[in-house]
Parts: sequence; structure tokens; C-alpha cells
Amino acid sequence: MENMKQPNLNVRLTPSVFFYPSIFLLSAALGLGVGWKVHETFRQPLVRTIGNADAYSVDVEAVMSHYEKAKASGGHYEKELEPYEFVCVAYERFSQLEHSASRGVGSSLSTGVKQAIQSATYRDGDFYFEESNSFSDFVKLFDRMYQEGEQVTKYWGKSPTYAGLKPQVVSTEEYKAQMGRLVSQGLAYLVSPGTMSQVDLSGDGLSKVEKDAEGNYIVDFEADPASSTLNYIHQMKTISGLSDYPSFSFCHLKWKMDSELNLQWFQTHESYVANMGITATCEGRLTTVYTEIGPEDPNMPLPDEELPHYPGGKSAYPATPDELIRAYGYTL
Repeated sequence: MENMKQPNLNVRLTPSVFFYPSIFLLSAALGLGVGWKVHETFRQPLVRTIGNADAYSVDVEAVMSHYEKAKASGGHYEKELEPYEFVCVAYERFSQLEHSASRGVGSSLSTGVKQAIQSATYRDGDFYFEESNSFSDFVKLFDRMYQEGEQVTKYWGKSPTYAGLKPQVVSTEEYKAQMGRLVSQGLAYLVSPGTMSQVDLSGDGLSKVEKDAEGNYIVDFEADPASSTLNYIHQMKTISGLSDYPSFSFCHLKWKMDSELNLQWFQTHESYVANMGITATCEGRLTTVYTEIGPEDPNMPLPDEELPHYPGGKSAYPATPDELIRAYGYTL
């Protein structure tokens, strides 16, 4: 497979570049909220996801301290850390990388209509980028976001010709209110003790941690569908133009991390009801792979540049982690 890395662009993504692109790419911002728009089904929402997300926040400093103590005592994390702590540590470690990337592929199904999902993120120091695409024969949404300092520049449209779109510049505060998180914040879901379900709603099993023969960790988190999505629903409502926030019936999250809890891949399996005058039930799956990249090749695309996406067309979605890793040339 062709390696995903591209030549260094040698261009800083300043606001002038956003308004006058001279050369032309998270959630999802993951785009799972758009596949329901066609072929609606009538069904009452199962869970009303409205509440205060701050009530489910995690003390990151305390979790990292617990992790360091577990590491010092031999690193048997599966015996000492809770599932939510694995997730907290993994994303905290990923956020500390100055140069990183992720690529996601998924699909959303509603009454036989399959919506393909593509996502990508890049970080180059203080510059953050996210692409979230969703498309079928009926609905096409293509969104790119660039974050620098206290502003986010958005290219939101219905085709991947981002450079032809009028950029929208908003403050990070405005963007977070719209989307539930910043481009620089990698996880749309709330993962904490208070957002863990005690019931297997998805059929994928309850929350647990397992260690494989190579020393990697597989972390399953059966999320409470109401509280875990309190940030995510803002993104879904904004991107999809819903008349109300979606309501989730289940949400199962799964990660693979290495022996030091560095992110390798992430999978979601969720079902929700959305409303745009008519209610529709949708089930979505997404796989995301993560990698650290070199500072000499930040892979931060400009609006008139196209990213190489997963081959095979939408019929191949969703892909497995191994398929994505091979396709994009990631070394984990």
C-alpha cells in the first residue's frame, strides 16, 4: 500500500492562508451523526441525552499520578487501573505528542441505507487539523477544521472541494459551544466512572481490560448512552442540522494500547435516534488508528489539497484496524 506520508508543505497555516489559499485536509467530528437523513423510520427515542457534561469530568492529574505509581510498581496496569483510567492516560499521552495523526473509517446504517464515514486529524505543534466526511448516494457532507491559537477556521460543504468554500472563522469558545469539544481535544465521548454502564446495552459486553500475549491492552468501555455523549450530541446536532439533540440507545467503545498505554486504535459501536421533523434510527461503527509522525513531515494539508483516503469505496467500510494500518502505512 502507498504510504500516507506526503512531502513537507513548508507552509504555516496562518489566517491569511485560510482566506486566500494558494496551494491546497477527529468525532466525531467523527461524522456518525449524518447517516440517518434518508429513509427515516418512526421510533421513539430510547434515551434523552441532555445534561451537564462537567459533572462527568475526570481528574486527569489524579489519574496520571495513579498511572505513574502503577508504572513504578511494575507496570501491571490491568491489575491496578480501571478501564476509564486507561483511556484517560492514553489520550493524555497522545495529547503530549507535538506531531501526531489519526485516520478513521466507518459507516452508519439506517433502514438499509449505508452512509460512509471518513475522518482524519493532524497535529503540528500548536496547529490542529480535523477532517470529517460522510457520504452516500443521498447525502454528502465534507468538513474540515483548522485550529490555531484562539480561533478555528471551518470549511463546511457538500463536496471535497474545500478551497472553493467560504471559510468561517470562529473563536475556540464558539466552536466548542457548537461541537462540544475543540479540534485539539481528541475524544468526543465522556469516559469516566459516572459514564460507565452497568448493563450490556450494546451486546458487546461490559467494560473490561485484557492483556494480550504481546503485552498490549484491549480496553472495552460499555458507556452509559446518556451521559457519555453529552459533548458528542452537540457535534451531531450542528453538523447534521437536527431539530433536536439525538438520543442514544447504546454506545460501546473499544481501544487497543501498547504496554505503556500509547493509543493504537479505537472502535465505536453505537445506536441512536435523531430528529429532523421525523425520527430516524441509526446504527454506526467507526475504526480509528493513531500514530506519531515526524516534525519534518507534518502532513497538514491546505484547503486545495486532497488527502488519500481508504481505498475500496464505501462498500469496504467499516475497515478493521489492521486494514487501516496497512492502507496508511502506519507503524504502531
